[in-house]
Amino acid sequence: MKIPSNNQWTQVNNGDLLGVLHETENVNLDKEGVVTLSKKVFSRVDSDDDANLSQPIAIVYYGGQYIIVTIDNAFKFDLGGSTTQEITLTSDMNFNSDAIVCYNRVYLTTDDNLDYYDGSLNAGNKVLTTSVPHPMEVFDSQVTYKLAVGNVNTVLLLDSSHSTGATLTLPVEYQVTTLAYRNGYLYVGTKHLNGGEAKIFVWDGATGSADFEIPTGASEIYSLKPYKQTVAGVSNIGQVFIISGNAIQQIAAFPIYYNQYAVWDNTAYLSAPPKVLNRGMVTVGDDIYLNVDGTVDSGFIPEMKHGLWVFDAQKQSLYHRAHSSSDASVVEAASALSSDTLTLSTHNLKTGDLVIVRGVGSLTGLNTGKRYYAKVESATTIKLAQTRKALQAGNYVTIGGSVSGSNFSYTPSTNYSSYQNVFSGPLIAINPVEPFFLGWETPVIWASRLQDIDENIYYGVQGFTEGWNIGRATTQRIYSPNITETWKTLHNYFEGLNLDNEEIIVKVKTSAKHGYPSPIFKGVWASSTQINSVAGTTDDYEWNDIEDGDEVTIVDGYGAGYTVHVSGSPSLPASTWQMTVDESIGTLNGDVYFYVDKFKKLQSIDNSRNDQDLFEVLIDAKSAWIQLKIEMRGYEIEFSLFDLIHGINK
Repeated sequence: MKIPSNNQWTQVNNGDLLGVLHETENVNLDKEGVVTLSKKVFSRVDSDDDANLSQPIAIVYYGGQYIIVTIDNAFKFDLGGSTTQEITLTSDMNFNSDAIVCYNRVYLTTDDNLDYYDGSLNAGNKVLTTSVPHPMEVFDSQVTYKLAVGNVNTVLLLDSSHSTGATLTLPVEYQVTTLAYRNGYLYVGTKHLNGGEAKIFVWDGATGSADFEIPTGASEIYSLKPYKQTVAGVSNIGQVFIISGNAIQQIAAFPIYYNQYAVWDNTAYLSAPPKVLNRGMVTVGDDIYLNVDGTVDSGFIPEMKHGLWVFDAQKQSLYHRAHSSSDASVVEAASALSSDTLTLSTHNLKTGDLVIVRGVGSLTGLNTGKRYYAKVESATTIKLAQTRKALQAGNYVTIGGSVSGSNFSYTPSTNYSSYQNVFSGPLIAINPVEPFFLGWETPVIWASRLQDIDENIYYGVQGFTEGWNIGRATTQRIYSPNITETWKTLHNYFEGLNLDNEEIIVKVKTSAKHGYPSPIFKGVWASSTQINSVAGTTDDYEWNDIEDGDEVTIVDGYGAGYTVHVSGSPSLPASTWQMTVDESIGTLNGDVYFYVDKFKKLQSIDNSRNDQDLFEVLIDAKSAWIQLKIEMRGYEIEFSLFDLIHGINK
């Protein structure tokens, strides 16, 4: 059996029967017929560097730099590594605020007014209604009144002196939440204040009434953005759609859309942002990127992940591209050099991670701005190679001179997932003329609130870097054409696995007993391989259901992003459950949050098989159906075609 039969990997999110992929995490489907491990995510700007950086609401490009606007302040930065510059904003910025470039200024809506920044802040230009969202858009076909501002159930058109032109007025039960311009019309997304059906109103800007209105089937439209020759949007029921004539047309949906018992909503703009911000969606070519808060307000859907999702129009797939991460770029001066070995602080790098030379100083053998790859010698020392192939061969850069005046940029590898206390934020397609460090290439940058591994609230502006990562893809259930099947072996073609710390882990599931996956458990690491329950937590009694070989997916705390497997059944020697896992990834006394599933590990494939570019794994299982999971750990590993060998059992 060839999987996929047409070489097209698709993810439709409507259960585990249709499409090819049931679930993805930290992968890239850009290549035809290939699933690739996504690049590592890092924070370019973060609240550890500047404590004033709080909840982000918008990112704009202005004056040759990006400006990240938060509910407190704004910060300038670029992708070339320059230091951020803080802009003090008025005190009433909030989750309902917005920012956009118009009239060669950055306009900002506060809770009750319109400000702009053109090198200095000019506040109080137009009074707005408090405690409602104030989205903005440039109404490009208007000659004079180009700045459109949402205000309760109206849309104001303002000129550069902030005089008002035509005003769109909607029925009072509709609150304006998002705006998008396309082909001479302004598309106005709304929230129905009584829980009824939200509408999208289409307006040419000439009179006080909409030209036509479009029903949506949802109670709130989170975001609208220009897409191809029309407008795309996302709603609070998890539907991604385009406008087709006078109706919406679904092009994709999140897993939440197909679960009628779960709720994915936001009720108050001033206490929390929506699951997708007005500025939380952007188009890049035919792809749509969405920055998502995957928190399900009732129930638990493990497929509904936080972070960056991508709709691929060619493959008709909506998949998970990347978790946000609290791993931030570090700029550090080396403290010593000995035998081509540089001494840093405790770096938390993995062999193969990117290191950028910011300044050579008195060193020889290195070039400023060039990318190198680390060979980890110890917790505080590294060697450098010019390529990962050179790293594999042990060909390191000969470094001479002294470390005086030198400094290096790198990203620690500690965090690959975040589950609790996540808020969505804005994203923006990068300006193609914006200079950046080699190794920081990224189609978009995005911002969010999350937790670091110590459970501290963390805000960051995210991008991609060349770092060690963890990702996985799970197929739909593959049913026997008979009553039951003998699943014999799995063959797979792959690329990557060049370094000793890279691997592909193959897993299968042939039953779903006990209602797995489980709820979220909280535990604490008693050692690098032992997790203990926490007294008083509501999930204490459910530890008894965990079985030998079960998969443990760590979503928060120490080990976040990894999956491991239970070694032996959990025990209860006293008042605390104890569970041993098959990998040493824990940190003594560190909190850990996880859920459990019935996937069983078949085999780990490492670089000893790299010369074949093909692996064969024995399954030897009999069941009515089977699910396959491939986990990738390393650097842009990719796999293509599965060949599942099977025969009649019954």
